[in-house]
Formats: sequence, C-alpha cells, structure tokens
Amino acid sequence: MHKIIRYINQNRKSILIIILFVGFIILILQLLNNSAKRDLENAEKAVNKINNIETNYESNKSIISNEKIEESMYKKQTEIIYEFLEYCNKADIQSAYNLISNECKEELFPKIEIFRLNYIDEI
Repeated sequence: MHKIIRYINQNRKSILIIILFVGFIILILQLLNNSAKRDLENAEKAVNKINNIETNYESNKSIISNEKIEESMYKKQTEIIYEFLEYCNKADIQSAYNLISNECKEELFPKIEIFRLNYIDEI
C-alpha cells in the first residue's frame, strides 16, 4: 500500500496530465457524437419533408414533357422518377445510372464516374 501511495506522490503531475488527457478525449468524443446525432436527425427530417410533399400534378400530363398522356404512362413515369430518387438517396449509383435515358447518358453523363461526380455528389 505504501508503494502505491509513494508512486502516486512521486508521479502526481504525470498522473494528473494523463487523467486530464483522457477526460479531454472523452469530451471530444461526446461532442462529435452529439454533432453526428444532430446531423442524422436533420437528414431524417429533410427526407421526411421530401416524402411528405404532396404532388399536385394533373394526372393526364407527363411529369417529364408536360404533354397529355394516359394515366398508366403517367404512373409509370412517376414511379421511375421516385425509384431514381430512392437509388440516389441510398447511393446505389449503378441502379440510378441505369434508369437514365441513353440520350441523357450521351449528352451529360457518358461515364458512370461523371454521373457520380456531377450529379450524385453535387445533389
């Protein structure tokens, strides 16, 4: 017991520095954890806000070209758009890229990496 007390008394500064350092590390980890938690909550709120937006499109007009179309085609286009957005939000780049039309690929995104950099990473 005397050896332990003697060791503590002889190394008081070192022990105090180690305790302060460990406390500082724990404090930083708590701050980072809280920050990450807030970011996640904000992202969830944004996704919920997007999901709750009511779309008031006319069911006989195309979402893409604004031309009159059949309701079945309208539903198909709407589903493709939502599917594309879902793939983008989940970072499933290959599936999202496959939903893009060939004309769009030729004009804007000839390679999947260009699509990832210029669309997925930006938006």
